[in-house]
Amino acid sequence: MQIICPHCGFTKEIDASKLPAGAKSATCPKCRQKFELNPSRPAQASAPPPLSMEQSPEPPRQQPAAASSAPPPPMPATPAYQEPGFVATPPPPLPGQMGYGQSGPTVDIPWESRGGSFFGDYFATVKMVLFKPGDFFGSLPVDAGIGKPLVFAIINGVIGFFFSVLWQMLFMMVGVGLSGEMTDMAAVMGGGIVGILAAVILFPIFFIIGLFIGAAVIHLFLLIVRGGDSGYQATFRTMAYVSPTYLFGIVPFLGSMVGGIWALILMIIGLAKMHRTGIGRVIIAVIVIPIVLTILLAILGGILVAVFAR
Repeated sequence: MQIICPHCGFTKEIDASKLPAGAKSATCPKCRQKFELNPSRPAQASAPPPLSMEQSPEPPRQQPAAASSAPPPPMPATPAYQEPGFVATPPPPLPGQMGYGQSGPTVDIPWESRGGSFFGDYFATVKMVLFKPGDFFGSLPVDAGIGKPLVFAIINGVIGFFFSVLWQMLFMMVGVGLSGEMTDMAAVMGGGIVGILAAVILFPIFFIIGLFIGAAVIHLFLLIVRGGDSGYQATFRTMAYVSPTYLFGIVPFLGSMVGGIWALILMIIGLAKMHRTGIGRVIIAVIVIPIVLTILLAILGGILVAVFAR
């Protein structure tokens, strides 16, 4: 006999002789629903026959949502026009917005990266420091160590000191030569050569000590005006990379004076860039405070001399 589930339409042929006596209901093996069983008459399915694999009911159509009075969410900001293959970048700052204490365009520091020859990297860095100090100190890392800037400063200091002593010896020789005493000329030449060699050998030691102490004093002044946020290493690296101004000593007479003035300017620019602080704070730390302390020490020294001279 054929039995049809009235709930899901499941159909199955069974042998009526195998039905238990008095069976009145059955459970569908598919939907697990019970239905009345009449062995004399096959149960008729009240539900439609199952759909075939080739047919599928049409999904119910969604009713359009009612118009909401709330405004749509804002769209994310996107550039009005963007060329394919390019990334949108913010517009450049207006004139006056890029001041001291802000990083300028990123440039490569040859002496830091050491991608070329020794002399090539050295002369390229000297050129950048002297003629493009804003770009140089704006791109110089503040915490990349003190080894490379220290070696760079020693080279510049030794070269400048050598020529400074050389010019002094030549001027002494010219003065003695004009007097006409040849014995004095030989003594000056011998003593001058020995003095130059001794000074060049001892100079790096005193130069390194002076560089560390000078950077510490300047950094203390910066902390007083709250302008040394990048730390002592940033101050030391700035002072070391200002050292190409020692090379002005190659030119006699005015070279050292011009180099000293340019070193002060480079120091102000470099400290402002490295510590990301205002140029006014750096001027107070580098110029005003030392002048005030010098005046106070001079007054104190005069008072002590007057007291002990009585």
